[in-house]
Amino acid sequence: MTHLDNPDDFQFLKTQAVKLIRETKLEINSDFKVERIPFRSNGFYFTHDFWLENNTLIFESWVETKKVANVILGKKAILFKAEFEPNAPHVKVTRILPESLYSNMAVLAWNKEFIVTHFKNEITILSTDDYSVIKNINLDLPPYYRAGQFSLTSDDKWLMYEVNLNWEIPAAPKRTEISTYMVLQNLENGEIIKFNEKPYPWMWSHLLCNPCNPNQITSALVKYTQFGKTEEYEQRLWLSDISIKNSGDIKTRPLYKQRKKNFFRRAECITHECWGKNGKYLTFIVRRNKIKRVEVATNKDRIIMNKGPNPWHCDGSFQDWIVFDTMNKDTGIWLGAMDNSKVINLCLQHTDKNGQMYHPHPFFNKNQSYVFFNADLRDEGHLYRVKTPL
Repeated sequence: MTHLDNPDDFQFLKTQAVKLIRETKLEINSDFKVERIPFRSNGFYFTHDFWLENNTLIFESWVETKKVANVILGKKAILFKAEFEPNAPHVKVTRILPESLYSNMAVLAWNKEFIVTHFKNEITILSTDDYSVIKNINLDLPPYYRAGQFSLTSDDKWLMYEVNLNWEIPAAPKRTEISTYMVLQNLENGEIIKFNEKPYPWMWSHLLCNPCNPNQITSALVKYTQFGKTEEYEQRLWLSDISIKNSGDIKTRPLYKQRKKNFFRRAECITHECWGKNGKYLTFIVRRNKIKRVEVATNKDRIIMNKGPNPWHCDGSFQDWIVFDTMNKDTGIWLGAMDNSKVINLCLQHTDKNGQMYHPHPFFNKNQSYVFFNADLRDEGHLYRVKTPL
């Protein structure tokens, strides 16, 4: 199984120019120009800023996937950089991993000096100067477990990730009582600190670090009944204080109070979240009709938008606007004002397949002039960008 219509497109070892293609079938408003980039990007989970410079984007594109319980999972990816020239019809694309090196997940350091990639339980640290290998670190996970989403503390000292039971192995839940825990791994010496162990069937996900406080980590705790299935009313955000890096002393608390009214007889369920640039608040999606913001210091949350249809993924790091996609393939990519005064439908998304590999994951560029997103149109997966009115 592959996302590549032409595998030769992914043999770039030196910078080559690729034409941006006008994609009229994705447009919903002629004022917002939609352009197709002939590469798919799957590495965006809003853990970090993936812009190396104002017009240089780091992205992954999967070249090999697998299907488990009707869910498409990434298996092998290539890492690229894309250099966009203002008002130019082309983008310069360069493969930045050696031919022999692939990735399951990549993270750009906050200081932009290195990239951390993960493949087959080995961490590789690459310099952004020449993309040479600085260091390799082994994850050394126990049997029946696998690492989840990677992120970095905002001082770039600790790699953090959740470790969950391997749901592809049916016997895994029967072999251990602990189904999930978090890990801090020192990038200098490889030291590992485990914390927040939870019994089956709980799972941690979406580890995010406060961009202004490397000692604050947020994460979502999800109750899984089987692979790909969740009891949604149990999904909730938590905040961990890792200022004392000792597993017994790391304190974790709920980030906001759940409400049980007006949600199909269930408590609120969050789907995705993102930090504000000032580190004072977290923006999160409440399935199926609200976007909220919580003040981290006070645990007070409030609705910032309730006009959008079925929001799902979001990028809300800017002060005044949020961009989000929806659960429905034909409702598209939206902008929403943080004061709930306006929503703008930028374009359709046309992603109609199941699994993280196909989600749009929209995100802003550095000055909010464009929104980038994934889409599968006519069984072709590409990265798109659409002009915004901001």
